[in-house]
Amino acid sequence: MGKEKILVVDDEPKILKVIEHSLRNEGFHILKASDGAEALSRSLKSNFFRQYCYRFVRFV
Repeated sequence: MGKEKILVVDDEPKILKVIEHSLRNEGFHILKASDGAEALSRSLKSNFFRQYCYRFVRFV
């Protein structure tokens, strides 16, 4: 089995890039989406073995 895929969704390009970079460094294959419609489309087209939901919370 190759790298596990993670679909990262965020409407802020800078946040999306930071999350993508961090997860790539951990060895994941990243798919990106900037909104819910794009995320749904990508998840339906991709062959995910598992789907995970990640919620990134920023603490102030």
